[in-house]
Amino acid sequence: MDQITIALVLKTGGVYDYRYVNNIADAIKENINVPHKIVCLCDDPTGISSNVDEIIPFTHGWPKWWGKIELFKPGLFGDEQVFYFDLDTIIVNNLHNILHYRGEFCALRDFYNLEQMASGMMSWHGDRVFRIYNEFNKSSEHFMRVFEIEGDQAFIRRYKPSIDYFQDILNNKNEVVSYKVHCVKGNDAVLPLNTSVVCFHGNPRPHTISNSFNKYWKQ
Repeated sequence: MDQITIALVLKTGGVYDYRYVNNIADAIKENINVPHKIVCLCDDPTGISSNVDEIIPFTHGWPKWWGKIELFKPGLFGDEQVFYFDLDTIIVNNLHNILHYRGEFCALRDFYNLEQMASGMMSWHGDRVFRIYNEFNKSSEHFMRVFEIEGDQAFIRRYKPSIDYFQDILNNKNEVVSYKVHCVKGNDAVLPLNTSVVCFHGNPRPHTISNSFNKYWKQ
């Protein structure tokens, strides 16, 4: 199989730090069996695990989640399929089925509004995604104001190419789940059968979990 790239993004100074990069990078290494490279776009590589194969400095100083827009910068990646995971994603099982995707653009269906795209997990190949970066870069301050509440995924939703959704293309509908929507059971949490990826998307954060899911936070 051809090599894929797995991309992470860390903007320091907020909720996330190098421990989140290490937690997901280590879990990816434990659950992957295809040729791959893990890269991290970040502003400070201090403390990042050697399981991250390449550090890519940000070109811009865009705050918070807006650094994700740099994923679509022309020339950043070569002729490979790229897979992106938010740092608060927990990898719990083999990624084989997910990483077999080969298409122009794939993302999540929002767990609360299935008709909308969510950007916590994405994959792409080809140059039509460059429009996301190019349009944002033309007037970044304007777009950060317009999408201040909805964030990067609302902007990506506007300028994305044609789209597939992971929940639609995976035969196992439990392969990618939401912690809050699919796992929480009272004061505890239960992992659905055959799940590989758990998305946290907001509070609680993985490092704050005190129930049975805390075994997936290893930092």
